Amino acid sequence: MIRDRKWLDYLRTQRCVLTGRHGNDNVTVDPAHFGTGGTGIKADDSTALPLLHWFHHEAHQRGHASLLRQHASDSLLMLMACAYAREMYRGWKDD
Repeated sequence: MIRDRKWLDYLRTQRCVLTGRHGNDNVTVDPAHFGTGGTGIKADDSTALPLLHWFHHEAHQRGHASLLRQHASDSLLMLMACAYAREMYRGWKDD
């Protein structure tokens, strides 16, 4: 498990992956940890993505998959699928 404060602080300065908006005086961008960490246990910092605060809160309430199904653009879903496919290929190649 990584706990990289600089990385998490950097994510707070980035655009929300769902809306493309930066945080401002009224709303923050939070690093949202995707993945399985278990109840009360955060997933690895390498799985964190920048989300506007209300999306981060919604993800905790409804679940990350539900949030993505409702709000992710087709282009974001394609990028995620391609990244997953690359990881699968790397894993296969390394074996």
